[in-house]
Amino acid sequence: MVFISPDCTGEGLVAGLLGGIAIGFTVVGRAASLGERLPSSTYDLSGTNSMMLTSLVLAASLGGKFFEVRESADGLLYFRLAAAGTLVGAGSSLGKGCTSGNGIQGLAALSPFSLVFVCAFMAAAAVAAPLFRSSADVLNDDVETVDRVPWELFLVAVAFAGAQYIAGKESARLAALEVDALHAKGGVIGDEQAAAAAEGGLARATASLDLVALFARVAAALGGVAFALALVVSAMAKPSKVLGFLDFTNEDRGWDPTLAFVMGGGLLVAAPAYHILGLRDKAPCGPHARRTGGGGGYMSTSEWARRPIDRNAVLGGLLFGLGWGMAGLCPGPGIVMCGAALAPPQGGGGFGFVMSSLFASGGVWALCMFGTKHGVDRLMQSRQRPCQISPGDTGALCPHSTPPETEKKNEVTKVVVQPATESPLYGAVP
Repeated sequence: MVFISPDCTGEGLVAGLLGGIAIGFTVVGRAASLGERLPSSTYDLSGTNSMMLTSLVLAASLGGKFFEVRESADGLLYFRLAAAGTLVGAGSSLGKGCTSGNGIQGLAALSPFSLVFVCAFMAAAAVAAPLFRSSADVLNDDVETVDRVPWELFLVAVAFAGAQYIAGKESARLAALEVDALHAKGGVIGDEQAAAAAEGGLARATASLDLVALFARVAAALGGVAFALALVVSAMAKPSKVLGFLDFTNEDRGWDPTLAFVMGGGLLVAAPAYHILGLRDKAPCGPHARRTGGGGGYMSTSEWARRPIDRNAVLGGLLFGLGWGMAGLCPGPGIVMCGAALAPPQGGGGFGFVMSSLFASGGVWALCMFGTKHGVDRLMQSRQRPCQISPGDTGALCPHSTPPETEKKNEVTKVVVQPATESPLYGAVP
C-alpha cells in the first residue's frame, strides 16, 4: 500500500518546487545567452568544478543538514556505487543527456526522443530501487527532514543564473562581431589568422577569441554555482529524497513525491520560456559559433530536440534508470555530493578521513560515471562517418565534425577536419 512518507513535509515540497524553478532559470539563461544546454553529465572544467566548490562551501558553513555524506562504506556498497555510476554514464552517453538534460531541457523543447528516454529511465528506476533494496542498503537510518524553506539560497541561485546569462550574452556578442567581420571580408577565421600571423599580428587576431572563451567560461562557472545551489535547495543532493520517490512501495519509509515537484518546477519555467523565446531553434552563438557562424560542430538544440526515436532512447533510458535506482544519484547531485564530502569534518579528521568520505559518498560513483560517459562517447564517435568540408565553406557544419582548423605549412593555409568528440571549450559534446 502506498502512503506518504513522514519525511515529506510541506516545507520540503515548497523547497523542491523552488529548487526546480531555480534549475529552470539556470537552463533558460544558458540557452538564451549561448544557445547551449547545461552539460551536467559531461565533465566541464568551469561548471563541474564550480558546482563542487559551491557544495564544499555550503557543507562547511551550514553543516550536513542539506547533504547525506557517508564517513565510510563496505566493499559491497563501493561495488554498488561503481556499478550505478557505470550504468548512469553509459545511459547519459546514449541519450545525450540526463535528468536535467532530457527530463527538463528535452521535455521543454518537446523532444520525442527525450520523452521516450525519460519514460524509460523512470520505469527502470522504479523497478531497480525496490529490487536492489536501495533504500535499505544505500541510505543512512537517520534521514533529516527539511524544517524550513531556504529562501536565501533560492534567491542567491536565481541571482547567479542571471549573472550567467549576462556573461553568456557578452560571449555571444563578441562572437557575433567576429562572424560579421569575417563575412564582410568573405573569409573564414582560419584564413584571417594565417594572414595576421604572416603580418606579425597574431596577438591582435586572437585577442577577441580569447575574450569569447573567457566570458563563456565565466558563464559556465556562474551557471555551475546556480545549479548546485538549486539542487541543494530542492534537497536533491540527498539520495534519500530521490530513492524516497523511486521506491514508492517502501513499507518502512513510504513515498516521498518531492522529486516530482522539482521536475515540475523546472518545467514550469523552461517549457514556456523555450517556446516564447524560441530557444529550441536558437543556434549556438558563443565559442561554438565563432569559427563558422554555424555552431562549430556542436549539436544545436534544434538538432538535439529533433533526434529520431531509436534504440538509444530506450536502451539509454533503461541503463540510466537502473543506475539511478541503484544509488539514488544522477550527474548533478553526484557532483554536489563529491564537493560536500570534501568539506572539513565538524568532528575532526585528517586527509584519510576526508578521502574515505569522498569515495563513500560519491567519488567512486563519479569516477565511473564520467569515465564510462567519455568512453562510450568516443566509441560512438568512432563509428560515425566523418563529414567532408571544403576549404572556405562558412556554412553550418555537420554535427559529427568539428570546425576546420588551420595550420600554416610551406606558406599555404590548409584546412584540417577532425572528429568532434570534444568541443574547444567544454570537452565531450553532451
